[in-house]
Amino acid sequence: MRFLLVAFSFGFIASCVAFHLGFRCNYTPSVSRGLYRSVEGDAKSGDLVAVCLPPAISSVGLERGYLGPGTCADGAMPVLKYVLAAGGDEVELDWASVSVVGRGSYRLRTLSVDGVGRSLAPISRGRHRLAPGELWLVSAGHRRSWDSRYYGPVPETAVRSVFVPVITAPSDAPGWPALHRHWQSVDKQ
Repeated sequence: MRFLLVAFSFGFIASCVAFHLGFRCNYTPSVSRGLYRSVEGDAKSGDLVAVCLPPAISSVGLERGYLGPGTCADGAMPVLKYVLAAGGDEVELDWASVSVVGRGSYRLRTLSVDGVGRSLAPISRGRHRLAPGELWLVSAGHRRSWDSRYYGPVPETAVRSVFVPVITAPSDAPGWPALHRHWQSVDKQ
């Protein structure tokens, strides 16, 4: 019993120190499960971000169970998503893919019902130009992810942290890293 108490105490202290140093564990299917570290800087296309969704959006997420309770001002947990596009970019959305005009396309079906059969109301198909200070979020790890396909762009000010992977399990969306590298090369030309 004493050993368990010591082990628990050590684990608790270690997790508190890791949290203070900016390390977080992701256990959701939205991105690869594993350990991530918070880094300084503004969110840009391709970054993994923790975002507190606006209250009108997160209230739907809480009600439907897409979000759990968490540390955002409205009591919801932040979402962990990739930034697909930022202010000034133009996103084209159809039922089978999401594209950033001039950069590339990502096969990501927009669904009309959620995992338990409830109707989803995705935003309108077509082109959406992001205003300065807006971000378009996607998940590369889970086809049923609740992201900007359903609630549109979010304000850049909603970003709590930018994260980089430390140790992660393989993602079930192998196309994302290749697309991300492609966009980086297009941005540099």
